[in-house]
Amino acid sequence: MTLIERLLALAETWAAANNRSTATLASRVARDGKFLERLSAGGQCTADKAERFFAFFRTEGNWPAGVPTIVSDLLDGVNLGVAGVMLHSSSDNVDHPLAASGECADISRQAVTA
Repeated sequence: MTLIERLLALAETWAAANNRSTATLASRVARDGKFLERLSAGGQCTADKAERFFAFFRTEGNWPAGVPTIVSDLLDGVNLGVAGVMLHSSSDNVDHPLAASGECADISRQAVTA
């Protein structure tokens, strides 16, 4: 499962658990209600923005009954911490997953391992 797939799955899980839309979540975390819609349609996301979502999902207070097990499972192995990396949901040209120079790289097709 890619980082983008995990982010979108976590967003859907949060929306269902909180009886809210993913647009509400995107507004809250990214200040852009259409962000997740664009991402699921092939848009892109900076590592910084993805990390904001993952940090939000890790925070127990953002869940009605604590962080669900499925969320913990989806978050296992997710540790971005790479400034300047661009995540794409498209499958175009994945040559270099983490550009040491800080240039943007497409890492969406990389599986996240625990």
